[in-house]
Amino acid sequence: MQAVPIAGVAANVSVLTFNRASGTLFAVVNRPPTVIVLDTNGRILRSVRLHGLSDTEGITHVDDDWFVVAEEGKKRLTWVHILQSGQGRLVEKGASLELGGRLFGNLGFEGVSWDEAHSELWVVNEKWPKQALSVTGFERTDRTKNQQVKVRQWDKAVWLSPLGSDLASISVHSETGNLLLLSDESAVLVEMSPDGMVVSTLPLWRGWHGLTRSVHRRRA
Repeated sequence: MQAVPIAGVAANVSVLTFNRASGTLFAVVNRPPTVIVLDTNGRILRSVRLHGLSDTEGITHVDDDWFVVAEEGKKRLTWVHILQSGQGRLVEKGASLELGGRLFGNLGFEGVSWDEAHSELWVVNEKWPKQALSVTGFERTDRTKNQQVKVRQWDKAVWLSPLGSDLASISVHSETGNLLLLSDESAVLVEMSPDGMVVSTLPLWRGWHGLTRSVHRRRA
């Protein structure tokens, strides 16, 4: 399948996450900060404004109606609670965690993914530095006061130097623990094992896998 336009959204859609309970997709838009809920054919069912958040670039479903949203510029992760039905609004905002300031413009957090098997979040920073981080102990309330939160830099992403100039998204396959890492600028998706071995690659280039044009994210 080539690109399927999302009717009503001109640009700035970043990543998708799937809620298996509702059978719907959730995508995040950064301007204005919004979550759009779609069916699996790409049709918008409703939208949810994320008041109090900015530059939203990543979203991952965790459980029930709880999600974690990543804000690129602030390098911040925030729990949000979104109902499955109704008009759609940010019902509740949970705890937030900032992981360092921005040094090189709009090149911060681009993707976040929940690893259900190990109860940890994975987040990728776009570039300078280009890195993948594992976050454990980040609860949806402020009870922990961040004292139990542990952040670990995954040191197996060296392969991206020759194969990808940026990190645009991450997804964890909970059954194997493998990481799916996407380079937007190079249009390559790579599957890696937890110990850093390349399992498979998927070039998203014109002429490959039936694509009539290379896949790159549209920017405003």
